[in-house]
Amino acid sequence: MFRDMPPPQHCEEFLARFRMQKGKKTESRQELTIGFTPSNGAPFRTTLTQANIEAAWRKALNRPLETARREVARLASMVEGGCVTSPLVVVSGGTCRNPAVKSSMKSLCKEAGVPVVFTEDFKLGITYE
Repeated sequence: MFRDMPPPQHCEEFLARFRMQKGKKTESRQELTIGFTPSNGAPFRTTLTQANIEAAWRKALNRPLETARREVARLASMVEGGCVTSPLVVVSGGTCRNPAVKSSMKSLCKEAGVPVVFTEDFKLGITYE
């Protein structure tokens, strides 16, 4: 008998298994099924559909994108007030590869009149004054 979710004490083991299996996901695959038996528990299996994964991703991005909206608006007001003369928004790390993040950040920055760059290279030589 399989359960569909691990007990809380086994969530870290489940997440490790999920991370291993999600890397094997291909574009044509519509769902990801993860079966797992914790070292001292009953087996469980759960299936994530593409819609589940996309909804979770959007939900996870809500707070960071709302923070970005606030900070870009704050930067724009600093430019208007003359406090900042050379504004630049830098989006870095693995998340900057996500098309939804890029699209949202480009839109936010364009609306605010602030340039934006996307990079995974942390050696850009950007300095703060």
